[in-house]
This record gives sequence, C-alpha cells and structure tokens, in this order.
Amino acid sequence: MNNPTFEFISDPGHAWLRVPIKLLEDWNIDILVSQYSYKTREYAYLEEDCDAGIFIDEAKKRGYEFSIVEKYIEDFRNYLNYSFVHRFNNNVRTA
Repeated sequence: MNNPTFEFISDPGHAWLRVPIKLLEDWNIDILVSQYSYKTREYAYLEEDCDAGIFIDEAKKRGYEFSIVEKYIEDFRNYLNYSFVHRFNNNVRTA
C-alpha cells in the first residue's frame, strides 16, 4: 500500500498541514483541533505550531507513515476556523 501524501500549505505568515477530517475523526483527535486551524467539507488545515503536531504525534504512535509536499499560497486564510465550524455544525463528539 502506498503511503498518503499530505500538503503542507504556507502563506506569508503561517502554515497548515492538510489532512482528511475523516482520519481525524477515526482517530478521535478531531475534538483536539484548535480554532487556529481551518476546515472545508473534507479537509482540516491543521495549524503548524500545535494542531499539526497533534496529528503527527498520533500518526507516529499508530505507525502511520505519510509524506509531505510543500505548497505556497499567497492568500490562504479564506476558510472558517475549525473549532467554530465543528461546534456549530453539531459535529462535536465526546471522547
């Protein structure tokens, strides 16, 4: 099986790791994602300083291997914050 490749997206001031929300939910770490990350319908954009680390640590713990490709986008911050969207779409789960 091929290892998945995730995008590490940066703009002039910050960066995010793009991962499928389903994977976060399957690992029960979706509720740990902060308001500094973003979300679309299928993907979470995990903020580099904290949330991406939560994902990477969990992946290491599970022996989940993946690759990262870097991508620069000049104006990236056009999504709603992850926690805000999760809270108001009734997607919050209890651990």
